[in-house]
Amino acid sequence: MKALRVATGLLLLFSVWSAQAADSVLIRLVEAVQEGPSDTSGIEDVVRLLKETLGVTHYRLRAQTSMALPAENVTRSLSEYAVTCTSGQDKSRLAVTVRYGGRELLTTEISLKSNSPVVLVLSSGKKRSMVLVLTLP
Repeated sequence: MKALRVATGLLLLFSVWSAQAADSVLIRLVEAVQEGPSDTSGIEDVVRLLKETLGVTHYRLRAQTSMALPAENVTRSLSEYAVTCTSGQDKSRLAVTVRYGGRELLTTEISLKSNSPVVLVLSSGKKRSMVLVLTLP
């Protein structure tokens, strides 16, 4: 009986933690470069996806933030980029607008799934690309 109470308590604790984790989106600004030092600290969970998607082998986390969901025109700054998100009550659909220096670079709507990152390419060049990685924890 004691084991059942402990297991039930752990299950309840896990359920509360999962519900809290799904109430936010993690947004990371990642620099992808063809040459130079690579530091995958903070992006270990998405490096493989980035390599497969972009074909680049060197990455650096430039900035990161999180945003509570649902979000209604919430803006976060990531280095020189401003990211505005709106989700409404359906936390799995997110409208995203990205600005750089006040100029709109990208407006899109994405579907989010837990532990399924979405990669948005902000700029792409021969030597350097900037991408946003959005993840529901």
